[in-house]
Amino acid sequence: MTTTPWLLVLILTLIIIIALAAIPAFKVRREEYRRTGKHPKGHYMGWGIAVGFMIGFPLGLATDNIALGPALGIPIGLVIGAALEQKHAKDLRPLTAREENVQRMGMLAGVGILLLGILVFFATLFLANR
Repeated sequence: MTTTPWLLVLILTLIIIIALAAIPAFKVRREEYRRTGKHPKGHYMGWGIAVGFMIGFPLGLATDNIALGPALGIPIGLVIGAALEQKHAKDLRPLTAREENVQRMGMLAGVGILLLGILVFFATLFLANR
C-alpha cells in the first residue's frame, strides 16, 4: 500500500500540533524546577519511557517488525524509569496544581489525537478497499 500525500501532510500536521502543545508543559516544569530545584514525581519515569522507546525503535527496524521494537523497549524503559525514580526519591516533589492542569490538558489532547488517528486509519482502510 502506498502512502498518499494527504496522509503525509496529516501526519506532519499532527507532529507540529503535538510539539506546539508540549511547549507550555515544558515551560511550567522549567519554572517549577527553577523555583524549587526539584523535579516532579514521574519525571524519571517519563525519561525512562522515552529512552526505552528510543532503544526499541531501532530494534524493531533491525528485526523487520516495527511494532515489536517499541513494545519491548517501553517496558525496558519503565524499569529504567522506576529505578531512577527510586534512586532520586528524595529529589522529587509532588505535582503542583498548575502542572496537574497541564498534564490533564495533555491527556485530553492525546486522547483526541488517538481518536483522530483511529478515524484516519478507518478512512484510509475504507478508501483503499474502494
